[in-house]
Order: sequence, then structure tokens, then C-alpha cells
Amino acid sequence: MAEKLKIISLGGLNEIGKNLTVYEYGNDIIVVDCGMGFPDDDMYGIDVVIPDVSYLIKNQSKIRGIFITHGHEDHIGAIPYVLRSVNAPIYATRMSAGLIQLKLEEHQLVKSTKLITVEAGKSVRAGKFTVEFIHVNHSIADSVAFAIHTRMGVVVHTGDFKIDSTPIDGEVIDLARLGELGKEGVLCLCADSTNVERPGFTPSEKVVGATFMRQFQNCDERIIVTTFASNVHRVQQVLDAAAKCGRKVAVTGRSMENMMKVSTELGYMKVPKNTLVDINKIKGLPKNKQVIVTTGSQGEEMSALYRMAFSTHKQVEIGAGDKVILSASAVPGNEVTVGRVINELFRKGVKVVYDRADMLHVSGHACQEELKIIHALTKPRFFVPLHGEQRMLQIHCQLAQQMGMDRNHIAIADNGTVLRDTVLRHAADWALEEDFLRWLREENRFCNTLVDRIVTGYPAAQAPRLNAENGYEDALLDTAEPFGLWVIEGDEALSREFPAQKAGLPVKFVADHHPYKEQKVRILNGGHTSMVLAAYLAGHDIVRECMEDEAVRAYLEGALFQEIIPTLSLPREDCEAFACAVEERFANPYIDHRLLDIALNSVSKWRARVLPSVTAYLEKTGRLPVRLTFSFAALCAFYTQGQRSGEPYPVRDEVAVLNFFAAHADDTAEALVTALAARENFWGQDLNRLPGFTAAAADDLQRIRRDGMAAAMEACRKEAVL
Repeated sequence: MAEKLKIISLGGLNEIGKNLTVYEYGNDIIVVDCGMGFPDDDMYGIDVVIPDVSYLIKNQSKIRGIFITHGHEDHIGAIPYVLRSVNAPIYATRMSAGLIQLKLEEHQLVKSTKLITVEAGKSVRAGKFTVEFIHVNHSIADSVAFAIHTRMGVVVHTGDFKIDSTPIDGEVIDLARLGELGKEGVLCLCADSTNVERPGFTPSEKVVGATFMRQFQNCDERIIVTTFASNVHRVQQVLDAAAKCGRKVAVTGRSMENMMKVSTELGYMKVPKNTLVDINKIKGLPKNKQVIVTTGSQGEEMSALYRMAFSTHKQVEIGAGDKVILSASAVPGNEVTVGRVINELFRKGVKVVYDRADMLHVSGHACQEELKIIHALTKPRFFVPLHGEQRMLQIHCQLAQQMGMDRNHIAIADNGTVLRDTVLRHAADWALEEDFLRWLREENRFCNTLVDRIVTGYPAAQAPRLNAENGYEDALLDTAEPFGLWVIEGDEALSREFPAQKAGLPVKFVADHHPYKEQKVRILNGGHTSMVLAAYLAGHDIVRECMEDEAVRAYLEGALFQEIIPTLSLPREDCEAFACAVEERFANPYIDHRLLDIALNSVSKWRARVLPSVTAYLEKTGRLPVRLTFSFAALCAFYTQGQRSGEPYPVRDEVAVLNFFAAHADDTAEALVTALAARENFWGQDLNRLPGFTAAAADDLQRIRRDGMAAAMEACRKEAVL
């Protein structure tokens, strides 16, 4: 039997962080990256989240090496914990190796670990693999992609990257080598998906340096800058700006101090003469001569900036007049903690500068046009999107298809794949016999599926009557709507093995379930999100009430049939039938679906459910979808109005979102819409770049404020018909 090349993700899929990918060929395994994740807010007492490496422990005799793309924590942070169970040589560039060395020293693993430095352009033989290091640009020095050579072909693993034509160190990404590999033939591309939602190109790191100069020159007070400690080039620009403005720089925070030490010793950072001073000595200087570089850009409770904000820092007492520059974006999941620190700084009278529009931060990840370049250069036969949440992986899949790839040659770990991996892992953990394992692997199908039905729970009031009618007590009674959709990804043979339709089950067997998922999210969820905020401000409380209001129903129908359905990939008649079923479901007299419940986290919902239809409609027709654009104005009104008929209502969302609207509540319609549209961290792109969008949404918001929501919805409906 021919050997297979397996690509197994143990972290970094459907999440940001915890990156770890396993490549297995025959009896050889290599591991790419070994990162940690940030704990969720509900993980009380948890400091570190690491990948499940039980598969590596079981197969540790096969592991030929751990290969590191770069030195960020989400790529190296789990190394000391994994090494306790799995010992293998680590291969990394000089900067990454220097940071790993610090971890090995801290955990007393230096003697037991083989750490090997490899330069970009060189290759390492590891069993049946040959791993080639290829220089890329990222937000940390010495980042690389890998060309993993096997007898089956070459896999290009990009790691985190961007295309920066003017990098701080002058070392541009090696596109030439990627192009050569594409000409030779690339079996599979495994690529970063973090910024796939953002059109265009990621700005160069150099633009941040110009912002620092502008912020430093116009300030007569002390400046405190927080950024990722690992962003050596960012810190270098702080040092350069301070030196040019005649300021001294002190550093605080353990990780920042360690990074400065490693990067200067290895030559990745050059400190201007007489610029760096001890944190205890800088206090004696005039405030207009001080710059403090600190950790804490993610709001971590033990970080130096957090301690400054809450007055527990031993060397720095922060107060009114100080300027704090947040030169970093919040990692998804950290918005609440970052918001907490910002709020406390404001409470102290500190001027906090943190808006991305000021170019205080640029991403280290590739946007759409850069990703397209990599796809075009490598010309892969197969593609696996990595490093991203589910929506990012799906959007990257769509981008690959736009570049000409067959959908059947793109692999995303959907629920069927996850279920298969979970079942097989548990079966192995439980030491089940080999024949049973073989049966699981070879005789079973783990299908990707989609289920859509509202199930409201145990009918306590009706249960006695139903049990009496049935003649027995049924503890599993449940109440469900008449509608039901069950999509199973499988062929005709599967439909014969599982004759669901003969049993009256509403099952569709399809070759690809993703178009049905898109239909559900864009029509059902998108319909909800585009309607509920406006409908609530128009005086309604329950979804079915909206369907009884002729004006609201007409607005919804126009959005569904004229603006959303034309952008979907399924046949129009199928989408229209689904939309009609959605309307019937919304009108269900037995379901009290409260608009305020649906309104929870509307910003992220609008991004995922409505924005794709807006951009697709604009691209297809060259015009804005009138009703969906209006829904953006309705969102602005809902988040800033705060009252309906003189009564306050709750607005529930992430702290960063609530802080934004609190800061802009008194803005003019144009100013509010423009500022909100520019928040790339909310939308994944600058919506001001959509032709005519900002002006149209601002006009809608102005009308809502002047005439009231009901009248504005009616005007929107009439304009859409014209």
C-alpha cells in the first residue's frame, strides 16, 4: 500500500492561536509550530491554553523535528509544556531560537533539548521530509515559510506573513523562490487566513514610524507606548522617533525587557546612542523628555501597563496629562480586558490614543490581494486554509476558488472531519482493539452536515395532556416548529444506505453543504439582523409582530428577494423557496422571539450575516443594496439612541463596541457613520472604501433622527422600489 501524506491540525483551526500542524508521511512526522492560546474569560484560573498533543505522545517515536516559523507566543508558547511529554529537535531561525532559548532556560530544559539554528534559504533533512526555510515578512523579525519536500510533492506552509515592499530591516519576502516552487509544481498550499476578510494590501510597517513622529512632536508630556514585545521593528521605530525628538526611553515589563535583550544581542535592534535609560532614572527627567515602552497591549492583568492603570506599578505613577499610545490591536477574545485598561486610564485623566485609523498599528498578516499573489505564484493542486476562525477559513476557500481552484481540492475541517478525528482519537486513547479501529477508519463515514430548526424545549404545560393521550410518560417530549432542514454532504450511495426521505425526514444529500450554510446564514440570520434593530426602534418587540406590520414585512421581503438572494450561489428558485419558509417561520404565532434577544452583539452579527451580501451585491450590480445599507444606519441609531418612547433599553455587546458608541454618541450622522465604517477591527475592512456606502448610510441615519424609524423605513422602502 502506497504511503500517504497526512496534514493534521492540532491547533490554529477555528481559532486564533494555539498553532500546531503535523505532517506525517509513512513512519516520519514533523511538527510545524507549537503555540499557546489565550484563555477565554470563562476559563477561571487558567493562564495557558496549549494544543492537545496526545497524538504526538502516542507517535513520538516517529517525530523527526519541530520546525518553527517565527517567535510569536501563538507559535512557540507551548514548547516547554509539550517538551515534557515529547522530546524532539527544534529547528528555528536565529531570532526565534533566541526566544525559545529563554523559555528553555526558564523551564530548565536546555540540557535535554536540541535547539538548532537555520538560516532562511537553507534546508533540513528530517526523515523522509526535507524542510526548506523561505524568508517572509511579518510583525516579528526572522519569520519564515516552509517548503516541505516529500516524494509525493511539495507542500508550502506560509506561516504568518505579509508582503512588505519597504520592511524596516530591508529584507523583503522571497517571492522569487515561491514562484520557482510554483513552476516546479506545488502539491498543496497551507496558508495564513487571519486577514482574508480585508481587501487590498496590508500597509507597510514603516507608516507606523511616521505616526510616532507626529505623536511625539506635538506632545509636551510624558509618552507611554505599549505594543507587542515581539514586534522588534515597532520598538525600533519608537526608539528612532524618541531619539529624533530628544527624548530618552525606558523599558518596563518582563517580556519587553527580554525581547530587547535578545534582539539587541542578535543584532535585530539598534539602539540610538544615549537613548536608553533605566526605568528608575527616567523619572528624574522632564516629562517632555520621557518615553516609556511597556508591555500590556492586550490588557493582561500582570502586565506593566495594567499595573500602571490600576496604580500598582512600583516605578511608574501614571496620571492626568500623560499620553498612552496603544500600538497594537486586540487579539480576538481580548477586547474586554483591553477595554478595561483603557477605561481606567481615561478615569485617571490620561490621554489614550488607540484608534487604528491613526496608523498606530499595522497588521503583520496578508490581506486579500497579498494572498492572491501567493496563490498565483505557487499554483497549488490542493489548498488548506490555516490560522483563522471558521468564517476566515471559509472566506479563504472562496478566494481560492476565485483564483481558479476546484472546491473539491480545498480542505476545511468541517464538523464531519472534526467528529472523525475526535472519535478516532478517543478510540486510540481507550486502547480499543485494532480491528475496531480499522472498522472505524475504513467502514464508516463522517459526513459534514447542516441542521436548521427551532426547538423550544420541554412543553411543561402540555405534557400531562400529551402523556395521557399517549398512555405513557415521555420525559423526552419536545416542542419544535414545523420547518426542518437537514443537509448531509454525501453521494447517492449514502442516500440509499440512509433512506431518510422514505421516513419523511426533510433530508437533502448534496455534494457540498457550504452553499446551504451560506443560504441559511445570509437569508435567515441576515434577515433577522437587517430587520430587528430598525423594527425595535419602530415600536415592535417580537418577530411575529414585525410580520404583521405591512411596512416592516415589505422592507424584509425587499431585502431578502431583491438584495440577498441575487448574491447567493444556489439556484434562485431554491433560495426563494427557503426565503418564503423563513417568512412563515418568522410569523409563527407560537414562538415569542424577542427582538432585544436577537439584538445581542449586533455588530459582529452584521459583519458575518449582512456585510457579505452588501459587498457581493455591490460587486455584482455596481449599486448599493438600499435596504441592507439602511440596516447599517439602523444599527448606528440603535446603539446611540438608548431610548424608545422615553424608556431606556439595554444595548449588549463587547466592551470595545460599547466604548466606541459612547465616544461617538453625540456625533453628526456623517461623522458617526464614517468613524464606524472605518473600524476595520469591527468589519475586517474599511467600509468607507465601498463606493457611496458611507454617504448613503449617513443620509439614512439623518432621516431616522429627524423623522423617526417608522417613517425612515417607509421612505427606504419607497426609494428601493424606484
